[in-house]
Amino acid sequence: MRKLSLTLVLVFVLTGVVWADEPVQASGRGFFGFAGVTDESSELLFHMGGGGEGKLVGGLGVTADLGYLFSREGFSGGIGLFSPGLIYHFNRDSRTTPFLTGGYTLLFRDGVANLGFGGGGVDHWFKERLGLRFEFRLHVRSEGLAEGRIAFLFR
Repeated sequence: MRKLSLTLVLVFVLTGVVWADEPVQASGRGFFGFAGVTDESSELLFHMGGGGEGKLVGGLGVTADLGYLFSREGFSGGIGLFSPGLIYHFNRDSRTTPFLTGGYTLLFRDGVANLGFGGGGVDHWFKERLGLRFEFRLHVRSEGLAEGRIAFLFR
């Protein structure tokens, strides 16, 4: 857990150092969602967590999420997910901005598994500092983990 926290801090600090001539626009989020494995099983999973992102240049930015995936049986059988990646926002001058995102996902519990992820969605800012995100992600290895999320955004 200590390495994950350090990684998150480094992503945002290095982003500020690399693009020091332009202030980093950062935002945070808390999310919840539903997920399912894209194989024959039909188990519904729940995902909750938080994350953030920082703008690099134009619509391009870095993003990172840390979450917990669990079933109806409760928290005890769940797994952790850490997903750093890139994000690109379109139509940035609007209150409603569609985006595409992709990167790496680390699943961890007793061991680890490495996956890639891709997805997209839309952010809608109600006020300058408060918004809502609707997002779909697909985490892929030999089988996929598809999820839909709703996130509360803040700056």
